[in-house]
Amino acid sequence: MKMCADPLATDDERELIAAELARVQAGPRERRQSAALVGVIFCWFCESALSSTIHKRNGRVYQYYRCHTNRCTSIPAEAAEERAEEELLRTLGDEDITERVWMRGDSNETELRTALAAFEELSAAAGKLTSRTAKDRLQRQLAALDARIAELESMPAREGRTSIDPPGRPTEKRGRRTPTPTRVGIC
Repeated sequence: MKMCADPLATDDERELIAAELARVQAGPRERRQSAALVGVIFCWFCESALSSTIHKRNGRVYQYYRCHTNRCTSIPAEAAEERAEEELLRTLGDEDITERVWMRGDSNETELRTALAAFEELSAAAGKLTSRTAKDRLQRQLAALDARIAELESMPAREGRTSIDPPGRPTEKRGRRTPTPTRVGIC
């Protein structure tokens, strides 16, 4: 028995469809939004990582941290994040706030190069002078530049580096959100 029906797609269309299917199935998609505790919060029952889930109903957005492995846990995101903040402040609240700061280096390299260039320029002019007064003035200028070059060469050069700012105020003294009256405990 011979079938005479026309194919649904041409060879070119089949290749385009196959390429699009391969692209879609190639790997995980990039998420548009990430939640603060993804990769940090785990299911109490099965210990798998919780992921963020967003539901939209009646114009409102509800965000949850949910166990997708066994579907055993679902926690409102706001409650989980407030509880995590409380725990963090309870644990680290008395720690001083420190901050890394970039300290510029002290290098005389530019000034030294400028002084050396001026010295070479004046030295080149010394051979062309015929006046005794001009030669004396040039000699004083060269002596002053020589002293400045020696001073710059003797100064220590300090490279740029990071430094830890002195301890600041304790962590708990920082501005915090006002707690909402209805909090949900996380076990």
